[in-house]
Amino acid sequence: AASGELAALQAASGELAALQAASGELAALKALQSQQESEHFSELQEHLANVTSERDLALSSLTAAQEEAAVKLEQEVARQSEGEAEVQLIVEQDNVKSLSSSLSEVETQIETYQAQLDEMQAKCEQFDSVSADLGKSQGDMASLQLQYESLDADLGKSKSELDDLQK
Repeated sequence: AASGELAALQAASGELAALQAASGELAALKALQSQQESEHFSELQEHLANVTSERDLALSSLTAAQEEAAVKLEQEVARQSEGEAEVQLIVEQDNVKSLSSSLSEVETQIETYQAQLDEMQAKCEQFDSVSADLGKSQGDMASLQLQYESLDADLGKSKSELDDLQK
């Protein structure tokens, strides 16, 4: 019985040795896994640092490109504004020429109307003079008419007296 127990103990000792060996292998696997995870983690950290660096570089390039585009846009806007201002100036100069021409035409018309007005004023003065002369002539004619009528009446009277004398 003791030999059976010894055999069982030896068998248990063998199993214990096998378990210890398996435990050692498990620890080695865990160590290997931990080393691989650590290496993988380091690789991931390095990759993350590279990606972050690339992102920062790309962001810097993008910012520089945006600033350059903003400067170019400002220059283009300024150039267009200058062009628009030149066009507006030309339009305004044309407007001034047109208004100056219109003003000259109006001044010419005013001079023409003033000359016509002066001519009409002279005719009115002539008319007033002729009208005054006519009024005087009408007065003279009325006076002559009265004298004529008076003389005619005297003539009629004298004829009548002559007729009376001849009878």
